[in-house]
Amino acid sequence: MSKKLIAIVGGAAVVALVIVLCLFCCGGKKEQYCSVIPKDAVALLRISPQSFVEKHNVDLSGLKEYLDAESDADIVTTTGLDLSQSIYAFYLPNGSMGICAKVCDADALTQLLQKKATSLNAKLSEKQGFHWVQMNDIVAAYDDERLLAVSGGGMYVRKNILAMMEQTEEESITTNPMYESLQQTDKCVAFISSFKAVPEQMQGQLSAFLNADLTDVDANVMLSLDFDNEKAILALDVVPNSDKAKALFSEENLGLKKLNGTFVSTGLAQPFAWFAMNVDGKKLYANVVQKNGLDEMLGGLDISQAVGSLNGDVTVQVPTANMDGYLVQAEVSDNSIMDIVQPAVQKMNSVSAQTAVDYDDDYSTLEEVAPSTPTHAQATRMADGAWYISGIGAPTILSVKDNKLLYLTNSVELGNMAGKTATTGLEAMKQDISNAYIYGSVDASALLSLVLKQIGIPAILLGDRFAHFDRLTFQVTSATHAELSLSVSGGKSFVETIF
Repeated sequence: MSKKLIAIVGGAAVVALVIVLCLFCCGGKKEQYCSVIPKDAVALLRISPQSFVEKHNVDLSGLKEYLDAESDADIVTTTGLDLSQSIYAFYLPNGSMGICAKVCDADALTQLLQKKATSLNAKLSEKQGFHWVQMNDIVAAYDDERLLAVSGGGMYVRKNILAMMEQTEEESITTNPMYESLQQTDKCVAFISSFKAVPEQMQGQLSAFLNADLTDVDANVMLSLDFDNEKAILALDVVPNSDKAKALFSEENLGLKKLNGTFVSTGLAQPFAWFAMNVDGKKLYANVVQKNGLDEMLGGLDISQAVGSLNGDVTVQVPTANMDGYLVQAEVSDNSIMDIVQPAVQKMNSVSAQTAVDYDDDYSTLEEVAPSTPTHAQATRMADGAWYISGIGAPTILSVKDNKLLYLTNSVELGNMAGKTATTGLEAMKQDISNAYIYGSVDASALLSLVLKQIGIPAILLGDRFAHFDRLTFQVTSATHAELSLSVSGGKSFVETIF
C-alpha cells in the first residue's frame, strides 16, 4: 500500500471514529475548548446529535468491539473524550481542514492512541506541553482540555497548531457569527459557511437568479441534517448578518408567493413526480424577462400579455420514472398565450435575420455566437381548440380551458386529464403545500430503481430496507429556508428502517 493511500485510509479512519464517537450526545452553550478554532475559519461543521441518541436506539456494538469496551460508560472511559460536548470540523482560508474535540482524560486518550498507533500509522510524542500525533499529512495536539487535529504535513503545521492552542477566545471562532448561528440550531449535524466562501461560479449563477450583486453580501449559508420519525431532513438556511442582506433575502424582493394548493388533487393520478410554485406573471415579465432582455431575444415577439396572464399556481406532473411524458397546469387570468402561438411559429420559421445569443461567464452581458438555422415548426388546431405544435423536437399540445386553466403536454391522453380531479397521493400534504412557496415531491422508491438501473446495479443488492423509501420532497417555506426530506413507509422510523 502506498504512503499516499495509507494517509487517506488513516485519515478517513480517524474522521470516521470521531464522527461515530460524537453520536452519544451534544453540547449546548459556548464551549471553551472551541477557542482553538481560528476566527477566520470560512466553514464550520458541528456534530452534536443529542436528539438523535434520544430518539433512536443506536447499535454501538461495532464501536465497543473496536475499543474493547463492554458498555457505553466504558467507551467514555476508554476514549478520554468528553462525549457530552460537540465535535467540530472547520476549514481555513489557506485550505487546511481541522477537527476540534473536548478532552476529559488525556491519559486514557494517550493509551488508546498507543494501542491503535500501528493500525492508524500514527507516531506519538510529547513536546511544548502538549501530546502530539502525526499521521502522514494529519497532525494533532491535545492536552487535558481539548484536542486539535489539522491537515497538512508542511514544516509549519506544528507551529500553526501551537498558535491555535494558545490563542485567546477573542481570536477564536466563538466570536464569529457562524459559531453563534450553529449554537441556535439543535440539529444533529450542522454545517455553516460564509457567503463569500462560495465558489465564484456559483456566486455568479446565484447573482443572476436573484438579480443582485452578491460579492459584498454579509450572510452565511447553513446546511443541517436531522431525523424526525419517518423522515431524514436536509435543510438549507441563509443567515443574513446585515440589514442589506435581510432586505435582499426577503419574500418581497424575491417576489415569492405562497401556493394556493390548486392542483393537489388535479391532473395525473399518483404521478412519479409533482412540482409546483406560485407565479405572478406580470412581476415575472418585469423582473426576469424584461429586466434581462429576454424579450429582445425573441425578435420583437410581444409576450408581455402571455406571460402576464400567469396568475397563481403552476404545477408540473410526470406520470412515470421513464420521463417520457409530462403535464403542466397553470392558473391564468385569460387565454392570451393562445394568441401568440401562430406568431411565435412564424417567427421561428423566418429567422434569416436572427442571431443566436449566449450569456458571458459573468452572466451579465450577451454575445453573438452563430447565426441560427430556420425551423420547420407547424401549429395545427385540434378539434377541442388546442394547438398541436410540431417540428421543434417532441410534439407539444397547448390549450387554455375556460380562460383559467392553461395546460401544456406532449400527449393527447395526458392533456385529457388536465383540470380533472385525481388522487395524486399528495392530499395528506396539502397544508404543507399551501404553506410553501415552492413544493416538489418524487416517488423515492421508483427514483432509486431508475438510478440503480442506469448505473447497472440490481436493486436487490441493496436489501429490503431500500424498498421502504417513500417520498423525496423539496420545499421552500421562506425566503431564507428550504429543505429536502426523504421519508420511509412501513410504520418504522427512518433510522430503524435504513440503519
